[in-house]
Amino acid sequence: MNLFKRLFNPTVKTIYKVLFLVFLTILVTYLVFKTGGTKGAWAQLYFMTIILAAYYWRTVGGLFVAFVMGFIVGPFMPLDVSQGIMQTPENWMIRMLVFMIIGFFAGYILKNVDDINGQMKEKDLIHQSTGLYNTNKLFPILDELFERNEKICLIFFQIRNFEEISKYVHSSIMNNLIQQCILTIQSKYKGNELYSSNYNEFILALNGCNHCEINHSVCEELKDLLKSIQIGNYSFHLIIKVGIAYSDGRHLNSLDLVEKARIAASQGQNFESGVYIYDPAFDQKWRFYYEIAGSIQAAIDQNELYLVYQPIII
Repeated sequence: MNLFKRLFNPTVKTIYKVLFLVFLTILVTYLVFKTGGTKGAWAQLYFMTIILAAYYWRTVGGLFVAFVMGFIVGPFMPLDVSQGIMQTPENWMIRMLVFMIIGFFAGYILKNVDDINGQMKEKDLIHQSTGLYNTNKLFPILDELFERNEKICLIFFQIRNFEEISKYVHSSIMNNLIQQCILTIQSKYKGNELYSSNYNEFILALNGCNHCEINHSVCEELKDLLKSIQIGNYSFHLIIKVGIAYSDGRHLNSLDLVEKARIAASQGQNFESGVYIYDPAFDQKWRFYYEIAGSIQAAIDQNELYLVYQPIII
């Protein structure tokens, strides 16, 4: 893996690109010369090198290579090799100008494509309801921390009664409520990015943290979140579940850790706020419960259940 990274780091990749363009330029120059000079159509192959340079380094690369190509195929390249006729200055300077125009516009168009792709990718990383980065952004960051064997603490905030509140107030008020919650959490964890997996679920990833300190601080900060939030003429009391999961440098992936934090937040009574640490026993209990529930439903669907009367013997 380390060898692979060394072979394909940005500096080495740039060297490969330069060498490939040099090879391509030499090859095209050889073909142009061997086919009689610039009077033939082979000189148009330089466009391939120019566009490739624009692809690698956008406008600056396209312009620079276009200038170099125009100079190479300019005063030093005969118009007709067999008769020894050289090009006039006007001839090769106009060709150089055309090359540079092609290099500029190729780089400009490719840069615009990059910008559009970047905007689309950025849009995929942002949750539309909250404006925060979503798990598409969080997962790669967590995976990178796992590769470095970092100790990670994932704090999962779930606001249980958002859906009930949204039935009775306007969507603009709900948006304000969401933003108030986000600002409250961010004010307590300055310097740490807050992510959103749903409109009512927020995630914090802390690395190099102390278990006891985190547990205590989250319990204290939950008190501020539970205070009534005033928006216009409305006063809201939120029911918040907080789930905490630790990686402790163990071999996990990002999805596993988020699921553990979500499972931790599902502990306790449904409509009772609280802070909960991930407990494998609770996880196994609920998995068993869902397996039993699924088996019973399957038995009902297949008519496998029947009634048995137990006689009473006196």
